[in-house]
Parts: sequence; structure tokens; C-alpha cells
Amino acid sequence: MRRRILMCLAVLLLLSGMGAASASDVLAAQSEALDLDALQDAAGGYLPDGALEAGISLDEGLQTILNTGSGQISGVVRKAVRSGVLLLTVVLLCGLAEGLYGGMGVSQTTDVVAIVGALAITAVAVADANSLIGMGREALEQMETFSKILLPTITAGGGRPRPPP
Repeated sequence: MRRRILMCLAVLLLLSGMGAASASDVLAAQSEALDLDALQDAAGGYLPDGALEAGISLDEGLQTILNTGSGQISGVVRKAVRSGVLLLTVVLLCGLAEGLYGGMGVSQTTDVVAIVGALAITAVAVADANSLIGMGREALEQMETFSKILLPTITAGGGRPRPPP
């Protein structure tokens, strides 16, 4: 009985080594069939400053995206807080000026404080909109680069004839 168990374990160990070797052979054959070296060279032409790594996993890619996002979130939060503080400052100054005008008994046909306050709030909002347009432009450029890298891969993968099932 003990001899059979040892024999089964030995066979399993030998077969698991063969499976790993055949898996690497399959990966090498796929790499050769898809001509991944030429694809990486083509992608390098579109993205010369990018680092193309062989064997990057989904987890590593997601971690890279998370690190990039978490690195940029402090700047976004800082800009949002700055805009909020500016808007509150404009509102407080307008309220103070309105109170001073009302206390002095000065009446005007045009409400200068409201006009100046509206202009100040518009200036803050335009600065934020300009920032959003810049971020949108940057996102579009990144998507364009990604599509230029992805196009040769899809073309090479889709152009291969498949055997009938």
C-alpha cells in the first residue's frame, strides 16, 4: 500500500513538471505565431517613452493605475478646496460690502456689490472649467496613445485564420 502511494506521488510529480514545460512551450509558440516582438517594436514607435514589459499581469496593471490615480488625487482635492475657499471668500466679502452699503444708507439704482460678486464667481468658475478642459484633453491624448498601441495587437490577432471546430 505504501509503495503504491509513493509511486502515485512520483508519477504526479513527473506529470506536473511536464505540464509546466508544455505550458511554457505553448506560450513560446503563441509568442512566435503572433510575432510579439514586432508588435512591441510597433508599439514602441507610438509610445517611445513608455516601458513595455513582457509578462505584466492584470494585478500589476491595476496596481499601476491605482498608484497613478492616488498620486494625482492630492492635486485634484487641493484645487477643489482652493475653489471652494475662493467662492466662500467672494460670498463673505459681498455680504460684508452689502451690509456696509445698507448701514450707510446709500441707495443706488444699480447693485454694484451683486455685479462685482457675480463677476468674481464667474472668474473662479471659468478657471475651474479651464482646468477641467485641460484634464479632458489629457485624457483624450492618453486614449489616443492607448488605441495606437492596441490597434496592431488587434489587427495581428484578428488576421489569423482559425481552424474550424
